[in-house]
Amino acid sequence: MLTIIAVLAAFIIIGNLFVLLAVYKNYNLRTPTNYILTSLAVNDMMTSLALALNSYPAAFSQKKWYPIMADLLVLPLFTLCSSTLLHIIALTVDRYVAVTKPLEYPALVTPKRVGYAIASIWTSSLIFLVLRGYIDLNEVPNANRERGEPRYSFGFVAFCLAVDSFLVISLFLIVVSNLHIMQIAVKQARAIAIQTSNGQNNHVAPAALERRLKAVKTTGIIVGVLAFFWSPYIVFFTLHVTPLADKASMVYLNLCFPVAVAIAAALNPFIYHHRDREFRNTFLQIFRAALNKFKC
Repeated sequence: MLTIIAVLAAFIIIGNLFVLLAVYKNYNLRTPTNYILTSLAVNDMMTSLALALNSYPAAFSQKKWYPIMADLLVLPLFTLCSSTLLHIIALTVDRYVAVTKPLEYPALVTPKRVGYAIASIWTSSLIFLVLRGYIDLNEVPNANRERGEPRYSFGFVAFCLAVDSFLVISLFLIVVSNLHIMQIAVKQARAIAIQTSNGQNNHVAPAALERRLKAVKTTGIIVGVLAFFWSPYIVFFTLHVTPLADKASMVYLNLCFPVAVAIAAALNPFIYHHRDREFRNTFLQIFRAALNKFKC
């Protein structure tokens, strides 16, 4: 598994580094939405490091001999996954405001407010890290781990169920919200197209509407990728505290989850490249500049 994670980590770091450089170099990409995507890119790059930490105990048999250390090394991955989910929620809210209130959008979604939202996301993730670390260190008896008996305390079970419920509800609401946003955007596009063909549209530029619709579809694709690849995470948390879980299934899900998270994080830059012409052109410029420097 370490080999797979190592290969995916390289794609994650390089791809998301291109996203950061693109927003830094191209002034046209410095929009509130792309600021959220930039923060998500930083989150994905840190996720690649967290995946390596998560894989280390299993690869070198540290989980058997040092269970507390193994649990602590998993914490950054859980923290960054919660941060990813919060970033997707922020993107969904951003697209909802852009579609339902296009005229008020520049005044409502400002870089300053987006900065506050991003700071809140990272602060909330840090709180989750501290809370999960406290529960891991104090609620799960070491003796049970050594005997391999999954008898967890009420606090740990309640925490896992709360996380699982939050994930299921959040992903459900995000998917439903993005479908609703896309439905509104498509209706707007059709209405504007009819008005334009009849010569009645004097307010909305078709190109601007097309960009708005494409941004909505891009967010929808990101949400779809997240929901698909996070399904092992939800199943893992659900089975983790129930008698339905057998050892083989838990080991399999525990291996599937990091790989699924890595694939989702690696796909995001390719989604931006495929869906956004401005990102695509900037990526190519950065690549050509780097290639020319390498040749010299």
